[in-house]
Amino acid sequence: NGKEGLHADHAHYVCAIRVSSLSALLSAGKTRGKDLRFTMEVLAQMQDGGVDFPTETLEYMASSSSSGNAASSIQIKMGHHLTSLLWLLEKHPSSSNMHSKNKHHNIDHNPQYIMVMGYVDGPTSFELDLPGGKRHLGESTLQGAIREVEEECSLQIDSKWFASKVSKEYGGDLRATTSDDGAGDDGAGDDGDGSVVRVLVPRKVKGNESGDAFFVITPPP
Repeated sequence: NGKEGLHADHAHYVCAIRVSSLSALLSAGKTRGKDLRFTMEVLAQMQDGGVDFPTETLEYMASSSSSGNAASSIQIKMGHHLTSLLWLLEKHPSSSNMHSKNKHHNIDHNPQYIMVMGYVDGPTSFELDLPGGKRHLGESTLQGAIREVEEECSLQIDSKWFASKVSKEYGGDLRATTSDDGAGDDGAGDDGDGSVVRVLVPRKVKGNESGDAFFVITPPP
């Protein structure tokens, strides 16, 4: 599968999918008609993004134009990291705390697309998720995120650039900020190039932090 020498959890592909499409598919649940519609929408974006589908998958997709019976057998599973981020983005759509040198405070930093990694488990079974995992001994949250992205996606993030946009609490260089509204958004860093890194922190019941952190990198406006 072209994965020789790669990490055991390395993705089969990486592509950009609309946040709205992923959220709609997640919300559709087991509603057959809606689930099929949004499944086909996400599959089309995966294909546009260069995902190499098995021949059987293409045949199933083609069948949807005339009958949904064959296409309805295609399943897209979303992993824990991806579903958690979608929930966080819905609950906390913008950041009120942001370090900025060029005063982009009023710009919408909500991502329109998410760069997801995926696995092909068969012609009718796909899984989408985000890179992530537990920190190694002695690692900061930032260092762990950089390592996981490289291990699972073969993408390298400039650690110096990343640190310039993340607070010291997570291993970066910025002074920590806190959210007054308890939204679970620990601020974002913008060192002048217009790109922003938000840190979203999910919380468990009764307000206890889960220990997880999601770094959301949005490009310049």
